[in-house]
Amino acid sequence: MVVTHRYSRLIDPSVYSVAAEGLPGDIPLRVHRQVKLADRGAFRAQRDWERAVGPLPRYAGIMSRNYNFVATCLPEGLPDRIELSAYVTETAFLLDDAIDAAESPLAAAAPFMADLFQARLELKKPLDTDISGCTPVVKLVVGMGRAMLATDTVMARHAFQWVKKWATQFMSHPDDSRACLNFEEYLEYRRVNVSAG
Repeated sequence: MVVTHRYSRLIDPSVYSVAAEGLPGDIPLRVHRQVKLADRGAFRAQRDWERAVGPLPRYAGIMSRNYNFVATCLPEGLPDRIELSAYVTETAFLLDDAIDAAESPLAAAAPFMADLFQARLELKKPLDTDISGCTPVVKLVVGMGRAMLATDTVMARHAFQWVKKWATQFMSHPDDSRACLNFEEYLEYRRVNVSAG
């Protein structure tokens, strides 16, 4: 079977350090051809975060010196989705970092979780429903959700279910990685929280 790479390019291993990038030496690195769209999505998410929440948390985000995280993790992502994927990923990383950096992660997460659940209710309403009375974070999440629904309704609904599961798990057990009884439970925990925390 011949694998065709339509949307990515292979990066010459001589131009980056495998050890410095933390990559296994035998896996080829591919980057999406529309990396500028991924960058634009990340920068737009940062700008929207600053407007809705405040200063950016201290972190590196999905941008790096060389390659955008989304452009390398989704090298064959559909071009019409790469910017939105980067936006969503950057927003999730910002949220994760804001919670992790807090003295009390659960207390820091509570307002965000309330906004996520409110946004979930708003996303069940018709797309033209007025959200001007909502908090800035709810507006940010609803805007993101509406963009996802407009791009792919089925996959957006799957993503919404995952976010609901993650938020519910986090609020009930903010640090339940220590409660895992075996490797399978640990893997499920890491899958649900996207290896955050």
